[in-house]
Amino acid sequence: MKRVLLLAAAVFGIIVLSGWMCGKQPSISVTTTYPGAGAEKVIAAVAAPIEAEMNGLDNLLYLSSESNDGGKYRLTLQFRHGTDMALAKVDVMNGIKRAEASLPEEVRMLGIHVASDSPEDEKDGRTDQDRILTRDGIPVAQIVLEKGGDLTEQYAAKELQFWLKKITGAELPIAHTVAADRLNLVVGGGWIHSPEDVIAIGETDGFAVRQEDNVIRISGNRSKGTLHGIYAFLEENTDIIWLRPDPTVGTVYSNIPTLAVKNASFRSVPTSRLRGIGFTMHSMRTEPEWAARNRMNAHSRIGSNKPSPLANDYPTAGGGHGLRMFLHPKEYFATNPDFFVMKDGKRITTGQLCFTNRKIFTPYMKNLREHLNRNPLAKGVNLSCEDSWTVCDCPPCLKPIKLKDGTVIRNNDPRFRSAQYFRFLNEVAILLKRTHPDVTILTYAYYCTAVAPPFPIEDNIRIQFCPYDKDNKKPLRDLDRNGGVTKRLTEWAKASPMVWLREYYGCAAGFPRPLEEVLQDDFRFCRELGVIDLNTEWPVDHSSSIGVWDNSAITAWCMARLWWDCDADISALRDQFITRVYREAAPAMKRYYGTIRKNWYASDYPSIYMDQGQTMAQMYLFEAGDEEACRAALEEAGKLAQHPVSRELIRRHREQFESWMSVARNNNRVSQRVPFFAGAEIKPDALCWQSAVKLPPFQVHGKKGETAKFRTDVRVLHDMKNLYIRFDNFADDAEKLVPSKLKADGGETFPRGDIMEFFAGDSRTGVYYQFAFDV
Repeated sequence: MKRVLLLAAAVFGIIVLSGWMCGKQPSISVTTTYPGAGAEKVIAAVAAPIEAEMNGLDNLLYLSSESNDGGKYRLTLQFRHGTDMALAKVDVMNGIKRAEASLPEEVRMLGIHVASDSPEDEKDGRTDQDRILTRDGIPVAQIVLEKGGDLTEQYAAKELQFWLKKITGAELPIAHTVAADRLNLVVGGGWIHSPEDVIAIGETDGFAVRQEDNVIRISGNRSKGTLHGIYAFLEENTDIIWLRPDPTVGTVYSNIPTLAVKNASFRSVPTSRLRGIGFTMHSMRTEPEWAARNRMNAHSRIGSNKPSPLANDYPTAGGGHGLRMFLHPKEYFATNPDFFVMKDGKRITTGQLCFTNRKIFTPYMKNLREHLNRNPLAKGVNLSCEDSWTVCDCPPCLKPIKLKDGTVIRNNDPRFRSAQYFRFLNEVAILLKRTHPDVTILTYAYYCTAVAPPFPIEDNIRIQFCPYDKDNKKPLRDLDRNGGVTKRLTEWAKASPMVWLREYYGCAAGFPRPLEEVLQDDFRFCRELGVIDLNTEWPVDHSSSIGVWDNSAITAWCMARLWWDCDADISALRDQFITRVYREAAPAMKRYYGTIRKNWYASDYPSIYMDQGQTMAQMYLFEAGDEEACRAALEEAGKLAQHPVSRELIRRHREQFESWMSVARNNNRVSQRVPFFAGAEIKPDALCWQSAVKLPPFQVHGKKGETAKFRTDVRVLHDMKNLYIRFDNFADDAEKLVPSKLKADGGETFPRGDIMEFFAGDSRTGVYYQFAFDV
């Protein structure tokens, strides 16, 4: 019995057979025997599982198979002329390996023979020896560190060895000399194939992979590039993807016992300089390794006091809002309260410092230098302003600032507090340069330092621009939504050649916000301004923030690739992620993500760094009318997925989706008309509040009809100029309520605990206001 399956392209209803009849097509044959089986049984038990694995092979034109009542089976696969038949043969063998579990034991015992009937096995003079890394789980190649390698190159060789063993089952040996009788993967060694590669890569952490005879060299102009190169080599020649840091669901790949090199000639050079993630919420575990595998090179504090194999390009000492780290109120407030902020005539332990007090420099510099001496490898130190608007109101700190050109900056000027801060920081930078000339000061353009000062800053100060008030639905260059942010960034780019974009992309990632287009445009705009260093906050992938990665790993992964190459094809990146992560279920998951992306961009509603996942799910899925479409896509994906990681991730998606929809169906929205009041000044105890609209009692989110435990009365008025909102908060144990706790260093935190928080916004403009107060 003979069967033929044609795989061809149709054009205007005509099957294109060009070249098929012009000489013999290169082919591969597969033969085996199923003793005692008739032809029909051979088709069902042998042909079906094998041929299912052959469909989709690169350059396959058609396949035909024959079986008879003697149990014989022969499969012939015809390929296009020019096909690399050595690689095609490997693909066929790997397909058979995947099918083996479904084959009868008698067939497995007798074995399956694969043979090439084509002289194109040795395309371009390359033999199996020049391509094959492993055969049937046995190593036939080696990894080479010719000069022993530095710390990062040794790590790169071990990573290459580790992941190849995961994929193939074979552990390639690590040698120090090239062998003549096998394929050699040479890692680093400071050797790059061509002068063109050296020039193109320059001082970046780019890399090149090149093959000459039986030697494949993976290298950068420095070892960090080599480390990037081995991960890229694995991605190019297998289907591996490092999608997230959690090791239990963080990597997806196929088992390929016989692995051949398909691409050993490529180069990649980044369009950025520094790329890093500020991991938040909890301490880091495997997050730095994930970042390194996805071409990040600025890993926060890693490598500041001892060498790290991750080859951090900018290790820092200290972190976050570190201004008072070197003048801590616990140590100095009792003896020197004048070092700290004055409010309402009293010195307090919260807020910034008293920047006009000259006495602070001696202890500040002493503590700063001692800290850097304990971190001798640090290239930077974070001296960013505290996470607070609390600034000093002592008389000297309120005096106008006179610049060298005679300009006077008064305390009602938006630049006043920034100028005050950077006068202080400029002096710190000058003093630090005397003892630590290779260390730069990292500081945030944030809150009271958001705008650039009206004078130059020292060249050892590096700015991290924080667009905390940005609408992430629109890119930075969108003047209607982000005009204020754009203006500040443009001014900073003119003020300093060392500006980072420090974003908040991960702060509202509990819903899969499709930020890839915005991310790309943001970096392109930054590059136009000369800003080529990039950073964002993103929660770690463990403890309470696992859900962030369940929903938004696709955005984090695409972000890493776009930061490496801001001109990359976004659609191709998304397809690569979805195809490699979800595999058989990829078409269904593309529909799911595509529905979210469609509804997201169809709405003008702004997206901020504190968006809630439930609110977004209600708006972009439930209210958009796509609940059933998304459910159907996820259910289909759950049925199709085969890989255990794919199945687990889809299970989590489905569980999260149903939770969102359950809450959305029980959510209540209130719409009321706010009355107008014209008269005297509206005060909290004014009689006019009796005519104000009173909102219904607060209800527990997502639980229809369940009133909040604590009573809150809200009344609203307007006078055509202002909106007035009065809150009356009730508690039986009011005397036990406590205000928000201060940070360990005495700094203020965003109100939490017994607080009231609310937003006021206009979806037409994207303008919003966030308010919070405690007892």
